Amino acid sequence: MDGHSFKNEIDYRKYLGVKRLVSDGRLTGLEIYPKFPLVVRGACVDTFEATFKFHDARKGEWRVVLVGASISKPLQTKVHLFETLYEMPVERWA
Repeated sequence: MDGHSFKNEIDYRKYLGVKRLVSDGRLTGLEIYPKFPLVVRGACVDTFEATFKFHDARKGEWRVVLVGASISKPLQTKVHLFETLYEMPVERWA
């Protein structure tokens, strides 16, 4: 949809809701499946891929979202490392 392909139906349905908020002007700068390098002591040790990244005009902040009911232990580690390095929480949407 809109030139994007989604990994699953849940991501697609969440995208439809986010897209409405973009159309309403509440969200800007939407990125789908953005990748963030996880750099420790100058070395890229891994990459974290979120589902969405966008700027929330009402809150005046960037938000990073990971869609899914449960996440594996390795992904939990990546989320924790991302939150530590980028000083930004990852929202988990079921």
